[in-house]
Amino acid sequence: MQLAIYKDKNTNFMMMQNKWSSILNPVIALPINNGVILSGVVLTKGTNVINTTLGRQAQGWFICDSDSPVNVYRSAPFNNLNLTLISNADATVNLMVF
Repeated sequence: MQLAIYKDKNTNFMMMQNKWSSILNPVIALPINNGVILSGVVLTKGTNVINTTLGRQAQGWFICDSDSPVNVYRSAPFNNLNLTLISNADATVNLMVF
């Protein structure tokens, strides 16, 4: 996704649009802006395989909410469908996957 540039006779307006797009398009293109929040993911102690629902290979993830103290790490390389996480405790979390 990129900012649309509208044609106009006003050259100042056209130059502003070009400047804005050169600044904002790299921010819009960041993978995290095309991520999803997976709510209510139940983690059990040990290995957990979670469908990312991205339809593409994930590039990162983080816990954005947890109902209890838990340490989690990724135990397998990213792939097109799943995120494999190891948890040290049972917890329900929200995951941001991007």
